[in-house]
Amino acid sequence: YKRQHDILEVTIQVDDYFPKYLAGQYAEIVVPGVIAKARSYSFAKSPDKEKKNQVSFYIRHVPEGEFTTWLHSESREGQKVNVTGPFGSFWLRESANQIICLAGGSGMAPIKALLEQMLSQGMNQQVTYLFGARTQKDLYCINDMEQITKLANGRFKFIPVLSQEPEDSDWTGLRGYAVDHIEYTEDFANNTHAYLCGPPAMIDGAIEIFNKKGLSNDDIFYDKFLDASSMKGGRA
Repeated sequence: YKRQHDILEVTIQVDDYFPKYLAGQYAEIVVPGVIAKARSYSFAKSPDKEKKNQVSFYIRHVPEGEFTTWLHSESREGQKVNVTGPFGSFWLRESANQIICLAGGSGMAPIKALLEQMLSQGMNQQVTYLFGARTQKDLYCINDMEQITKLANGRFKFIPVLSQEPEDSDWTGLRGYAVDHIEYTEDFANNTHAYLCGPPAMIDGAIEIFNKKGLSNDDIFYDKFLDASSMKGGRA
């Protein structure tokens, strides 16, 4: 367990063989006798960064969410869980195109995994990552982003955007919603891939803006994070 505000980094020791996943994919988790309905979570590390027979996830506490309330209420170290996967078609496409990533909340997990994979491959293209959070206390993986920035030799830019940060705080970064700041990124009509992770409204809004800026849907890849009431599995 590692906790930062309402995000838990949860590492699960896998007893049996677990199929190799791709950065960006997700697994389904069931807690026998506690939570019967599967919850879906993206892997938080690229495969080459994960320790043998372990898988890691970032799990945000969803208010009134049955699973996340149970998980966050006390230490669950040693708890038996069932993990199945990998699932999903969200992974890094081979391309020399520059990349813009957009995520909010626990959408950090698959994007971070993708960034780690890019870095291991040399990160030869320019990558910009807009990350939306509510306040400074909701920012996490900052050390990871600083390390990626350092190793990327000028090819990576991490841009956090806060939507509910008090006006009188010491925050000097961007404010508002991450989606709104797509407008101010460089022109990328014909040579860009976009990777998006977060709630449906954020993804839909971002796609609309990307389309207006000339980006085809064929060059936009996304993973919509829905709560348990909205989808099979869910993230609550």
